[in-house]
Amino acid sequence: MEKAKTLFWQKCSPHSCYVGLSCFLLLSCNLGSAVIAPFFPFLAPDFGVDRTGVALVMSSFSASQILAALLSGYLASRCGRIPVLVFGALIVALGNLTFGFVPNLISSPSARLVLFCLSRGAQGAGSSFATTVLLAMLTDATPQESRGQVM
Repeated sequence: MEKAKTLFWQKCSPHSCYVGLSCFLLLSCNLGSAVIAPFFPFLAPDFGVDRTGVALVMSSFSASQILAALLSGYLASRCGRIPVLVFGALIVALGNLTFGFVPNLISSPSARLVLFCLSRGAQGAGSSFATTVLLAMLTDATPQESRGQVM
């Protein structure tokens, strides 16, 4: 009788699978936000956004990311890490969807600019929540002697 082949994820320890899933979640939360950044200044005139508006939209991501980083650690210890992680991933998804549909939702250029800033801010806040909580979870799950390799 033939021996059944083991698949590569069956050979993985739970810790390495956990690290892999964490890396995938970090990539998916941050990649969607990072893809639009180099192209938005070129697309902005088609949406009725000037250079100042582009600067506001791009800086709203960083500003909300900084503010959310201050809040995410507190919420993770108060409410639990998994709910904060899920909340962050949902906020990133909502921000990405909103950012993509802004040109079709609103015709006023000033309202578009506000919605672009809010959706970009949601992307930054959500990615900050997810990143902070995932790094804390990886730190908890990793033995102290191998934390440098995991981080």
